[in-house]
Amino acid sequence: MKSKARIKVAVLCPIQRDYLACETTKNREEYDFHYLDSEQITAGNVGETFDIIAYIEFCKEYIEQHDIHVVLATHDIPAIIQAILCQQFKHLRGPSIESVLHCLHKFYTRAYLDPSPIRYTYVDLENFHTYSNVKSLGFPSLIKPAISATSLFVSMLKSYAEFEEKAAVLKEEFSQFRYFNVFADEYIDRDKYPLCFHSIALVEEYIQSPYKVTMDGCVFNEQIIFWGLTDNIYFSSKPECFNACIYPSSLPEFIQENIRQSYSQIVHRLIDIGYDNQFVNVEFFVFEDGSLKVMEVNSRVFGQLRPIYVQCLEDGDEFAALIEICCGHRPKTPKANGLFGGNFYVNTFADDIAENLVNFEVADRHPKFVMNISPGDDVCGSKRNQGFRLAYINLIATTVEELYYQADELKRKFLKCPEASPWK
Repeated sequence: MKSKARIKVAVLCPIQRDYLACETTKNREEYDFHYLDSEQITAGNVGETFDIIAYIEFCKEYIEQHDIHVVLATHDIPAIIQAILCQQFKHLRGPSIESVLHCLHKFYTRAYLDPSPIRYTYVDLENFHTYSNVKSLGFPSLIKPAISATSLFVSMLKSYAEFEEKAAVLKEEFSQFRYFNVFADEYIDRDKYPLCFHSIALVEEYIQSPYKVTMDGCVFNEQIIFWGLTDNIYFSSKPECFNACIYPSSLPEFIQENIRQSYSQIVHRLIDIGYDNQFVNVEFFVFEDGSLKVMEVNSRVFGQLRPIYVQCLEDGDEFAALIEICCGHRPKTPKANGLFGGNFYVNTFADDIAENLVNFEVADRHPKFVMNISPGDDVCGSKRNQGFRLAYINLIATTVEELYYQADELKRKFLKCPEASPWK
């Protein structure tokens, strides 16, 4: 009997976790994965020389030559490329270009998706006259590149002098977002989205909320499927520095229901402009009375949480579900199994060579570690508000307290300079 032909899946700009996720996914034998690599893409960061148009043309040729059935985008930049390819090849499933733009460009997230936005404005880093917008917003506030796919350049501002300092840094670094300007010139309506053609930084009021969460879900044939709600924990000693994502959320059910309703409202706005057949996560500020404010919206899976969802949810593998969605099959709605999971960040504010900061042999002995560095890498954490992210630790336990205990023990064994890392 002739064997069933495997489904050809092209993975766009794969990063380390994509290879593992694809090779260990459910029903692996049914898929023929094609990894369309780009050395310029690393977990949300984009090299200055990344030629997005050349990469798109390469993908188009590859799809035609290899009869690709599915394209898979698991992080921010590939989501744009997936949308473009879906416009070109009608058999491919994915979101529209316009809908992905509303997620990636944070000004348009606020302007179009956010039902009740916090106070915000923008500055054009090439136009000093727009800087006065910041004074009317006031301080404290936050500044970040409007099109950044990473929190690397997010900074808190306490004064106009600090704004000028951070704006100057952003202006110098904006060359790494050149890919977006090239993309916009080719695919975005200049009259409808004029800020896409300028070096825009978003400035927002600084929000202090007792809780922050991420709501994960996906859209299949314009229907929303909820996935998971995680508590986002920051260090109290370093409030801009991320500590961990904990699943499931410990918030009261009435607040969780508010989050689901707000998530649905936002995602339906995306669906109205063509968002479909992809995951989407929304980060929220949450207040004691259950009210919410949107932090940001992302057109992708929460990839680093895959090990947590796989172990804490029945049918919880986001990557497997994304493949099913792109193949035209509705994934099962995941169900919690009672376990707790934590994705812990290992950060440092030190500057040194990686091998002087961490014990790599500890990570080698513990598969719970996901490394972001190699021994010879230069680490520069002192100039980043969030520090330098050395690794993640993925842990499972029967209580939240046990998660924190395990994380603390492993971090102390792993770090050679624990005094340079936040702990509380």
